[in-house]
Amino acid sequence: MSAFVHRHLPWDSNQLGVSTGMLELVDETAATAAALREVIPADERLTALKVPASAPQLVTALVRDGAQLIDVEHTFTFVGPAPATSHAEVRCLNTIDPGPLLDLAPEMGFSRFYRDPNIRPETAEALWRTSILNHCEGFADRLSVAFMNGQPVGLVACRDDEQARALFMVGLLPHGRGRGLGTAMIGALVADAPDRHFTVEALASNQAATALYTRSGFRLAKSHYVLHLWQEV
Repeated sequence: MSAFVHRHLPWDSNQLGVSTGMLELVDETAATAAALREVIPADERLTALKVPASAPQLVTALVRDGAQLIDVEHTFTFVGPAPATSHAEVRCLNTIDPGPLLDLAPEMGFSRFYRDPNIRPETAEALWRTSILNHCEGFADRLSVAFMNGQPVGLVACRDDEQARALFMVGLLPHGRGRGLGTAMIGALVADAPDRHFTVEALASNQAATALYTRSGFRLAKSHYVLHLWQEV
């Protein structure tokens, strides 16, 4: 059995214009740079990989073999108490006309797409605009939206399963920051499904996100190194 499981990412491939995949590490003891190369398709241009923080030696070996270390990704889990939910300018919705929320795309700088110098900033921005559009139009299971003067200025999307709710795409336009809207949006989603287990992820370099999630009742649960491996095809 291989140390890695590969899956193709068709949406990412379409947005980036190159064949893209993701590797999942399933056996840390058997993981080597050579084992990784064996499972990457020959025609795949970009492969993403998350390595547990417990395996820094593997990261060193992969970087020596040509992989690029993007950042460390932290996963936070909600432990409470729940943030205040009485903020009048925040609502939970199933869909919304994205309108001004598309301008969140260039604000998503702390993502693996923006942080990879092999991906042009305009390509990363276009990817995020499409993702925001899709999630606002129903791809997300639930949205929390912040408003100012009747116009949306902030967004949190989530994906649900039977017991868990994963938050992602957390963003506020610059003129909506510093008003407690980020905490209020998260609090609204917690109140919307109080019996679920909540998680959210952020890159370690995104200190503002870490502070927001800590204020909102989340605590660090685990960390992974995020790597990109490019190959000529």
